[in-house]
Parts: sequence; C-alpha cells; structure tokens
Amino acid sequence: MPCPACGARSAASAQFCARCGSRLPPTDHQRPRARAAAAKGDRRVVSALFADLVDYVRMLAELDAEDVKRRVDAALAAMDAAVFRFGGTREKFIGDAIFAVFGYPKAHDDDALRAGLCALSIRASMAELAGPGDEPLAVRIGVATGEVVAAPRDVPGASEVSLTGPAVVIAARMQGLAGPGEILIDETTLRASRGRLVADGRGTRTLRGHPGEIPVFALRSDLGLQRAAPPGGQLIGREHERSRLRALITATHSTGIGRVAVVIGDAGIGKSRLLADLETDARGAGFRWTVVENVSYGTGEPYRFARAFAQAIADEEGTDSGTFARKLLFTDDIPPDQARYLAGAIAAIAREAAFSGWEE
Repeated sequence: MPCPACGARSAASAQFCARCGSRLPPTDHQRPRARAAAAKGDRRVVSALFADLVDYVRMLAELDAEDVKRRVDAALAAMDAAVFRFGGTREKFIGDAIFAVFGYPKAHDDDALRAGLCALSIRASMAELAGPGDEPLAVRIGVATGEVVAAPRDVPGASEVSLTGPAVVIAARMQGLAGPGEILIDETTLRASRGRLVADGRGTRTLRGHPGEIPVFALRSDLGLQRAAPPGGQLIGREHERSRLRALITATHSTGIGRVAVVIGDAGIGKSRLLADLETDARGAGFRWTVVENVSYGTGEPYRFARAFAQAIADEEGTDSGTFARKLLFTDDIPPDQARYLAGAIAAIAREAAFSGWEE
C-alpha cells in the first residue's frame, strides 16, 4: 500500500515506510492479528528492576518496630521517586522491596539505560537516608531486559496488569544473587544501554527456574556527561534526509549563518544513526562536531545540557571545561570586566567548580 506521507509503496507486512520511515496504517490482513494480539496481551520489550533492602529481618530483631517502619518507608519512597524520575512504572511494593518496569505502559528508546540509571540512583540515595546514629541502608538490585506479555489478570475481582516473561524472572533472581550494595544486570540490558553503562563481568550463572546459564554483570556507573560511542552499522537508504541535512551544512559553510534542523521519528527508527552519518561531512567542511543528549530525566540537574555541551567541546581539546573556558576568556579580545562576568556564568555550568575563584 502507498505511504500516506510520501506515496512510496512498501511490502504488505511492513509497519514503516522504506523511503521516509513514517508509520504505515495496518492493512486488512494485519487488523485481525492486531485484534487477536490485544485480546491475548500486549507484547513489549521492557527492562524489569527489583530492589530489595538488606538486613530487613535483622533490623526488625534489633530495632524498635516504629524506627524500622520509618526507615523502610523512607527507603521505599526514595526508590519510588527514582523510578518516577527516570520514566519507569512502579508495579508494586513487596514488603521491603520494589518491582518496577521500564517500557510499559509508556515506552522509550532507552528504557534499558533508564533502568540502569534508576538502579544507580537508588543505590546512591540509600546513603543519604541515614540519620544521626543510624546504620546506613543498603540494597540489592537486579535488572533484566526482554520481551514480556502485558495483560489484565484473568482472575475475578483482579484489576492489575500482569507482566509475563523471562526478563521479570531473571531480574528477580539476579536481585537475590546480588550482594549488599550490588547491582546485577543481564547482557541484554548492557547491550541495549548503547554503551552508556559501565559494568564488570561476573561470569555466567545458573538461575533458579531458568534453563541454562546466563552472563551476569555488576553495574558500576554510567558515563555521565561523557559522550558515548556513535551508533554503528551501515546506514541504508535515507538519501532524501541525508541530502537535506548536507545542504544545511553546505549553506552554513558558504554563508556563515547558522541553521537549525529538527529530526523527528519513532523510537528506534534510526535518527541517531542518520545524524552520526553527517559527522564526516561536517568535519570535512571545517566544522567541529559535538553531540549532546538533552534527556527528559535530566530536568532535576540544573544546566545539564549546557554543562554537557561545555564538557563535550573541552573533551575534544583533551582538557576539562574550566581549563578550556579560561583559554577562551583570557585573551586581549575580551575586556577584563566582561571576562569576569562570563567567568561567573561559566562557573555555574563548568565541571571545575574552582573556576569561580578566578581573579584578574
């Protein structure tokens, strides 16, 4: 059938246009299958996260029940806040643990990364909850990614949605394997994070109830504001889009006037790969090429985009943002009073806080 956006014809089974990438309406033979799938459940690729407090039973034995409740409630609230911040859904609290899912009901193109960042945030938040004289809390976390079926429970009186798939079981089992303060993730989660999660291999493990052994990784950190590796693989098609973007580069180079391009498309359609293909053209024309992600879950970090942009430019110079800012400001072209004014602004976004102490 023809694409409603560009008119190109695609295969009857295609869901996206081969020329422009627009989503195609379902064909007549696809509609019955879609209705049947809805009745059986919604298939989704999700990242499941289980986080469990360490030594809950011991705390009950050694501390007053009210103190235990206060600390557990604070920990669960912090876990829930982290899930919300990174766009996940808290499925349920299970005693002193939380089960969350990223990718349902709302999906993102980086749900595995969001789940990893959420796990890191939960672990970091535990240290902040300890009051005077309190023993620091610790968590065990497991994260796994894979396909699940989301459907209402076929039980009289039940209204919740069940998530059925190996990823849920694997995440729960890895949470049980994790040591205090440890985050264990599966290989699929690590691959789907697009190189932004830093993890150490823990070999292969046999999980109860799961056939065969699976590779297990201990999550250490994320890349933060550092630039991840660009998407790889050969770019096929997109000639129209590439020609339009290259024309902007050419026009900017010839006129000295900047241009803005907005690339919009469904998650996973290849927007990042398309833009990565332009780097050679931009650098060939004498431009620098800087990639900065302005993510929705970064709203709680003031100046995140500006800080990432400043650091990305400094990384190309092999230095930090504060040192690079000094190099730009301390020239005869900028009057000292203006340099001091700009220094204050840059100090707010630069990673090197000592930059604010600059003196003439």
